[in-house]
Amino acid sequence: MKNDISEETSNLLTYDRSKLLNSKTRIGENLTDKLVLKTDREENIRKLESQELFDIIVIGGGSVGSSAALDATSRGLKVALIERNDWASGTSSRATKMAHGGVRYLEKAVMNLDWNELMLVYECLRERKHFYQVAPHLSSPLQLLTPCYTLYDSVKMFAGLTLYDFLSGSEARLGNSGWVSKKSALTVWPSLKEKGLYGCMTYYDGVFNDSRVNVSTVLTSNALGAVTVNYLEVIDLLKSTENGEVNGVKVKDRLTGKEFEIKGKCVVNATGAFVDKIRQMDDPTCAPIISPSAGTHIMLNMDKFVKGIGKQLGILVPKTSDGRVLFLVPWEGKLIAGTTDQPTNLDERPSPTSSEIDFILDTMKSCLNVPLSREDISSSWTGIRPLVKPPTNSSEGTKSISREHYIDTSKNSLITVAGGKWTTFRKIGEDTIDMALTVLFKKSPNLAIVMDPLSKTRDIPLIGASKEWENIKQVNNSPSSSISDETWDHLKHFYGDRATEVLELSEKSKLTSKLSEKYPIIEGEVLYQVKNEMALKAHDIIAYRMSLMFIDRNESKNIARRVVDVMGDYYKWNDQRRLKEYQETISYIDECTKN
Repeated sequence: MKNDISEETSNLLTYDRSKLLNSKTRIGENLTDKLVLKTDREENIRKLESQELFDIIVIGGGSVGSSAALDATSRGLKVALIERNDWASGTSSRATKMAHGGVRYLEKAVMNLDWNELMLVYECLRERKHFYQVAPHLSSPLQLLTPCYTLYDSVKMFAGLTLYDFLSGSEARLGNSGWVSKKSALTVWPSLKEKGLYGCMTYYDGVFNDSRVNVSTVLTSNALGAVTVNYLEVIDLLKSTENGEVNGVKVKDRLTGKEFEIKGKCVVNATGAFVDKIRQMDDPTCAPIISPSAGTHIMLNMDKFVKGIGKQLGILVPKTSDGRVLFLVPWEGKLIAGTTDQPTNLDERPSPTSSEIDFILDTMKSCLNVPLSREDISSSWTGIRPLVKPPTNSSEGTKSISREHYIDTSKNSLITVAGGKWTTFRKIGEDTIDMALTVLFKKSPNLAIVMDPLSKTRDIPLIGASKEWENIKQVNNSPSSSISDETWDHLKHFYGDRATEVLELSEKSKLTSKLSEKYPIIEGEVLYQVKNEMALKAHDIIAYRMSLMFIDRNESKNIARRVVDVMGDYYKWNDQRRLKEYQETISYIDECTKN
């Protein structure tokens, strides 16, 4: 153990990011330089209702649906991706924002001698690296401290995290776990509870912007040829009159009320917690497979807890009163605390309960030495995990259910994918399309001649991460006097190599003013997101393009009127339409988040 505190703390955050990006030349690097987005909604709807036969129709625009659409499109298949609300508007935007292997899953695997759970951790650790390779502007490694208050805790965490490193392998490892003394831990995180603290184990996982990765995945599949339309609800499945197999969907445009049919050789049900609703359209007698679980998070001002280098370090509390772990994660300048895991009912707009928020606050109080109250919370949210029901009942509740994904083909050839974790979303999409090919090849044996049977998504950078990103990220100062250096950093972080496009559009439209005095977002982003990111409503922008609803709910409401005005100018809305949009936006934020 080092005695010099400054030397020890300087060794924190020493991951080698270049190692994450030194993979072989990526398939999509040259491709994404030339991609053109096709985001005209009316044109895309015309393509869907033209009676053109799609190879695959993917229902659900969350992480899994968008991943499946990208995988299928990149293999040369003709793909339609539809979503009843906005992209990432469900659980996929309500995560802990971590790309991680799963320390808790590793403990379960070891304690229960569960090989499947161990393989889940192994797979997650390898897929974790995928984020930094295909979306480097939206993700980064994160070093976490794990406080140890007994010798037993210290030995247990040392053994567990050493195994975690081993499972990562040399290629996927972000950095080695280690030990930090009590003095050093309190230097970087002075709000840690000091009494009884032995020291902290450190290890690496990662953070990412979930909703923007989701939207970027949709945009990338769109640019590669998928027809992507949000606010399009499936109201029925179409079936062959000859053999009863599913061969399309009947949809309703939630903006116009128009109904029409989309024909496809294969339909994938990737609707997350709501997969049973689509399954029952196929077979009304089928038993539900989803055991919905509520995961609540709160967002806090980081300055109250930590300063300096500590703002780049997360905390893992290895044991809570309900047997879970608690993460404190630095994200977008704030601190996320979560999560809970409680059985719940399905809800399109889940909202945190007072008891869940209090549970997180109480758990934080048990490991921190600073006073906490509801006034410290800038936002909170709840996501519904689509956990697949275990074969037998368990007294441990939803926290005992595996996070492995599940793919099934019904007797009528409807493919359903459920479960899984954000970290493995790419692999889930690959596995789903592998399954879909078994259906497709039966219907179209010659399809194998014109498509690539192997997945390419491991090597395709998402929109914003082409080779030009390497040049843009080196530009530290704002290239224009119209925006600050802080805003330029924000544009690079959120849009990657498209940051210059956003800036150029903002300047051309005279929309370089800040939307908020507290955050570096500008008005031109609204216009860009409407024109290029398929944002159709003001809350699409505030929540799922800017992420502000999850960062600061009050400031989200403060900027809502100006967001509506920029959209209204583009769409030529009258005053009544603008007022309606504003009121719906405020209501949406109030329903989905709490202080």
